[in-house]
Amino acid sequence: MDYYPLTLRRLIDPNMQLTERNWLQLMCGVANRLASTHAVNVSHGDLCPSNGTTDPSPSGLTIVLVNDPINFEYDSNAVLVSDFGVNYVTQLVDAAGQIHVVPGSLVYMPPEIRSLSRLDATPQSDMWAVGVIGYELAVGHGLETTNQFFAPLETFFQGQELDLSYIPNWYSPYVHQIIRECLDRDPAQRISAVNLCHRIRQLLASYPPQAPPVVMPDGWQHMVRSP
Repeated sequence: MDYYPLTLRRLIDPNMQLTERNWLQLMCGVANRLASTHAVNVSHGDLCPSNGTTDPSPSGLTIVLVNDPINFEYDSNAVLVSDFGVNYVTQLVDAAGQIHVVPGSLVYMPPEIRSLSRLDATPQSDMWAVGVIGYELAVGHGLETTNQFFAPLETFFQGQELDLSYIPNWYSPYVHQIIRECLDRDPAQRISAVNLCHRIRQLLASYPPQAPPVVMPDGWQHMVRSP
């Protein structure tokens, strides 16, 4: 079994700024993994950054020394998505006061489940979570329901336009568009994993061959794994 030591959660850090190329490569990796399971109608159900892992070195052997810059170079097989099947559930109460147990955590939960219009996970609900993860990777902050970065999603749930102004200005409109297509209120209109992967591969083909350096967060140690 492959061992990919770096979770996407660790890449969501305000002190470590991903380039657009880095962001696209990670999103393509997640979409690529989901595309294969969605093709056989298997949904994740609790997709979050902790369930995505990657290996940031082309050889798959070394990560980085503390505070050394690194050029991330991924291909679509360099991201793993784990823990399929629900490992976290949320209790929601409907207008009549009845309690419903639904899959996933509130931050990554799509409108159709949050509103109790649907109670089970689908490929479309996974793609909503992909959009939230993409937003977190871009803004460099994990979304907690009490912080300012969750507010745009909360107001979006309430019917307002999706505000992506927290995304740094070095990201192009392509990033905004991808996030919006994942975070469509209508699950039938959300981009599929296979189409997202195809779209990003087309974009990456037009990018320079190597991204600028990215500085890892404090506290990283040199890690080596066996081939």
